[in-house]
Parts: sequence; C-alpha cells; structure tokens
Amino acid sequence: MMDIPVWMLLIFIASGYLYIVIAINHAWGARKKMRKINEEMKQLQKELSEAEKRNDKTKLSEVQAKQVNLVKTMSKMMFKSIVPLIIILPLAGLIFSYVDTTYN
Repeated sequence: MMDIPVWMLLIFIASGYLYIVIAINHAWGARKKMRKINEEMKQLQKELSEAEKRNDKTKLSEVQAKQVNLVKTMSKMMFKSIVPLIIILPLAGLIFSYVDTTYN
C-alpha cells in the first residue's frame, strides 16, 4: 500500500461516503413526494382554519377526512426515508472498522 497520510485517506473516504449517501438517498429517498405532501398538508391546514372561521361543518369533515388520508401517506413516506439508513449505517461501520484495523 502506498504511504498515504491518514488525514488524506480520511478525506477520500469521507468524500466517497458522502457521494454514496447522496446516491442512496436520491435513489430510495422520497424527498420530492414528501415536499408535495407537506404542501398539501399546509393547504389543508388553511382550508381547515377557513372552515372553522366560517363554522362550516360539512367542509370541516371533508378536510379532516383528507387530512387523515394524508397523514397515513405521510407515515408511509417517512418509513421510506428511513430505508436508506439500513444501507448507510452498516456501510459506515465497515468503513470505520477498515480505518481502525488499517491504522491501529
């Protein structure tokens, strides 16, 4: 192995790890969908507050039903955002283990 300073090796490993994490989050993450859901939730909150001000019971029940469905979708999307961690965390452990065994 070439005699590379440890700090340089750590920079290369960190950079590679960062690109891998970004690629995994882009492939399996659901950021665009989460943004869309957040926008829908904000819109529903506005509709809900307007219906409450007008005391419109029909609109209130409609908006609350939409909100329940949106919350279910949001929880599914949050689980999808956790999935990349299942890959990323073991990868980090392998990298740290490699650096530890190589330079200790």
